Amino acid sequence: MLRPQAASPAVHGTAVQREWLLTDGLGGYACGTAADVPTRRYHAWMCAVPPGGSGRVRFVTGCDERIHAGGEEFSLLSAHWRSLSEPSCSSLPAMFHAHPVPTWVFGHGEVALERSLVMAAGTRGILVRWRNVGTLPLRLSVRPLLAGESADGLLRERTLTSRLQHLRHAVSIVIADNLPPVWLTHDEAAVFREDPCWYRDFHFAVDAARGYDAVG
Repeated sequence: MLRPQAASPAVHGTAVQREWLLTDGLGGYACGTAADVPTRRYHAWMCAVPPGGSGRVRFVTGCDERIHAGGEEFSLLSAHWRSLSEPSCSSLPAMFHAHPVPTWVFGHGEVALERSLVMAAGTRGILVRWRNVGTLPLRLSVRPLLAGESADGLLRERTLTSRLQHLRHAVSIVIADNLPPVWLTHDEAAVFREDPCWYRDFHFAVDAARGYDAVG
């Protein structure tokens, strides 16, 4: 059973306006909101300047994370969908702190998961650490949201030309012919399953308020 998502009280306060930023020292960055709701096209977990390139590219905009615990499924994805007047947030309550690194704790008690993001200087990558901080065992499903678009553009649905290469604990994905591959690495506890799909109608409220195109 997937618990329905509802607008979190955080989106009505400062959490959706409070932003965090990480940089890689090579022109790339990761940034977002404390509420975990993307409000600008620039919000992404990994926006990098490819080697030899001159412009930033959004490679990974975020992840669709789902917790399976106690016979239930909990979605952690937060987004403002075009058809809704308010953002739809994690089905578990979330707490955020920015220091020493952006960290969220979803849930509490029996079901609780901590997620933290680290961007090391001099590397084009993002380290995501998920940690079970609850009392129940859980299984985590993660679908990375890949873009392969200029940081200034909005992703539009297109014919995919993705090519995959599997190594022992890594997968290389080519999402556009003019871009280097994205490498997804994981520990021995994880397995990779290929199941691509499009996520449509993300609404970026700050872009809309400024009069820009705001749906990707």
